[in-house]
Amino acid sequence: MKPVKAKCEACEHVFRVQMLTARLPNRVDKHYFICPSCKTEFVSYYSNREMRQLQKEITKLHREFNRCYTKKQFEANQEKIDKKDLEFKWLRDKLRTEIEKIYQTKGG
Repeated sequence: MKPVKAKCEACEHVFRVQMLTARLPNRVDKHYFICPSCKTEFVSYYSNREMRQLQKEITKLHREFNRCYTKKQFEANQEKIDKKDLEFKWLRDKLRTEIEKIYQTKGG
């Protein structure tokens, strides 16, 4: 996978992103990176067990494209992926809102 570069919003330093993961309560994972210059933290997304399971299912469906021999099979598989991807994005946004609300309430 090609390295991803980012420009820090705080200090404008350009750097290669090194993704980190931290386990929060209730088996929630925070996926984030830190600017090496000013140490500002940027959260990419949060994930929970349900989301991680959906990611596995989506990956499995992507592998099944190799076994699609007709356009109908291909389209049916793509429809399943689109449906699960939409569910994943909804869960991702919902979880982010919940987590950020908790940390705003706690003051950081």
